[in-house]
Amino acid sequence: MFVGIIIEPNEKIRKALAETKKLGLRTVAEENLHINLKFLGEVDDNKIVEVKGALDSAHGFGSFEVELRGIGAFPNASFIRVVWIGVKSDKVVALTKLIDGELTRVGFNKETSYTPHVTLARVARKTEGVKSLLSEEEFGMQKVEEVHLMKSELSPKGPKYDKVYSVRL
Repeated sequence: MFVGIIIEPNEKIRKALAETKKLGLRTVAEENLHINLKFLGEVDDNKIVEVKGALDSAHGFGSFEVELRGIGAFPNASFIRVVWIGVKSDKVVALTKLIDGELTRVGFNKETSYTPHVTLARVARKTEGVKSLLSEEEFGMQKVEEVHLMKSELSPKGPKYDKVYSVRL
C-alpha cells in the first residue's frame, strides 16, 4: 500500500512514456502514474483504520497545483534504475510532511529523504540510450484536490493500483 496523488497523463507525458518503452524499459502504465507521498508496504486490515485516520489530517489542506518538469533518474544519472518526471511544488513537500508525521504517530517509519516525482519506467539492466532521456522538458501543471490510499496488486502484466480511501484536500 502507499499514499499517492494520481497524475493524469497529457500528450507530453505519453510521448515520454513511449520513448522509455522504445528503449525496452519497464514502463509504468498510464493509469498507474502517480506521485508517491508515502510507501507503506504490507498493511494489516486492523491497521487500515489508523491509516485512514492519519490521512484525514490532510482534509482542509487545500487544493493546489504542481508543475511537472524535467526527466531525472534514481539513484543518479551515472547509474540509472528509475526514470522519472520531476514535481515542483512546496505544497507537495508540506503535504508529505503532514501525512508522514501522522503516519509516524500510528507506527510507520519516518521518511528520511523525499524527492517528489512521477515514475515513468524502471531499468532492470544497463540499456543504451537511457541517459538521453534526461532533460529539462516541461510537462505542464496539474491540479491536486485529493490524496489516496492505494493498494497495489501484482500480476504478470504488472501492478494494478486500486483506491482504498480518498481524502479531499
